Amino acid sequence: MRFAHVGISVADQVRSRRFYERYFGFDPDQARIYPVGVALALHPGNGAPDDEFLHFGYSCTDVEQVRALRERLLAAGETLMEDEDTESFVTVKVIDPDGYRVEVFWEDLDSDHR
Repeated sequence: MRFAHVGISVADQVRSRRFYERYFGFDPDQARIYPVGVALALHPGNGAPDDEFLHFGYSCTDVEQVRALRERLLAAGETLMEDEDTESFVTVKVIDPDGYRVEVFWEDLDSDHR
């Protein structure tokens, strides 16, 4: 089983698609625009509900992927909602243009430190 897609409502499909292309590797060549969204399932709507827990995440196999993304996000002026870097767990959460929280993390599953 693998994560296939997430569907979210967004105020501006083009702006949101660019955000996910820039930071999360969404392939614009695979995008198909539909009346109700694109392959990333960016459905026209009002954006994220006001709920701090709701988020979706990307798991990384290399801790440096998270650290490199953190630097890219900060250099671009993005606001991190969470930023943790310990021996066994590294995570950042960023808010997308519509208010959705996106987490990128690495976890040492063999560590006793978490």
